[in-house]
Amino acid sequence: MRALRKMRAMMNRMGQMNCMAREAGAWLFFALFMGAIVCSVMLQQVAEAYIEDRFEVEARLSEATSSSLHPQGYPYQKFFESSCSKYGVPLPIAIAVARGESFFAADARSPKGAIGVMQVMSQTGRQYGYKPIELYEPQKNIDAGVHYLADLYKDFNQDMFKALAAYYCGPNRIKGAETMPEECQEYVFYIDTHLQKVMKFAEKRQPEKTIARNKFFTVATFDFIINAKNYIKILSEKLPALEIDLKREEKTKDGRFSLKYHVIAWFVHEDEQTSICKNINRVTGFAMCGAKEEEKK
Repeated sequence: MRALRKMRAMMNRMGQMNCMAREAGAWLFFALFMGAIVCSVMLQQVAEAYIEDRFEVEARLSEATSSSLHPQGYPYQKFFESSCSKYGVPLPIAIAVARGESFFAADARSPKGAIGVMQVMSQTGRQYGYKPIELYEPQKNIDAGVHYLADLYKDFNQDMFKALAAYYCGPNRIKGAETMPEECQEYVFYIDTHLQKVMKFAEKRQPEKTIARNKFFTVATFDFIINAKNYIKILSEKLPALEIDLKREEKTKDGRFSLKYHVIAWFVHEDEQTSICKNINRVTGFAMCGAKEEEKK
């Protein structure tokens, strides 16, 4: 009799545990289901943001392509003017590419092997008669980069969005794709942020002093350009006098390639960094800004 009672109690406990397991399973399924919905909504929002961004970017590229504005005061200005005139590339776009690719650093080299001011690949340089070592010379690098961009612009029927995407990803990835690969599209969005800067100063007929000062530090880093651009938008609205920019970094670790988008602030004096960070953290509500100086090389 006692053994029977123990058996019944054990069965009751097992039944309770089974119910709890079913309940937990139901909650887990519900959580996964809701998570899938949230992810789907987020992806849809990102896709919509990309579509909206693309229309805006294409409009700005079209404006820059037909504009008579003449950016001035940039490093290697004469080389850009000469190559753009020679190959028929709009000067603002060529300068925006160099600004975004290297911030005009002649000795820049990417993890993928892109070289110099316009980050020209060795095989692309050879295509235009330059040895890899010659691509560290700004005049030859700019000539090859602008020439390549001009050829891509012609190949893609004067579609500058596709030409810029192909400049980074290669023409075959753009021609053979039903939809443009995300990383290729992101590159054009990134260059567009630099084009906006170039056009802004060109409209004012002023040189861009921040480039000449050559001093900046990172205030926040993001994995996705949309997040970086939204952060910059907030800072531009809250702190209109702050000189901020976007710098993209390519990384390779353990054979894996990744991109980081650094929101940077330009400064004049060393002691400005602390006050800049305090203001940024105050208006954003996040303590993301660190006062580590990063100087271009």
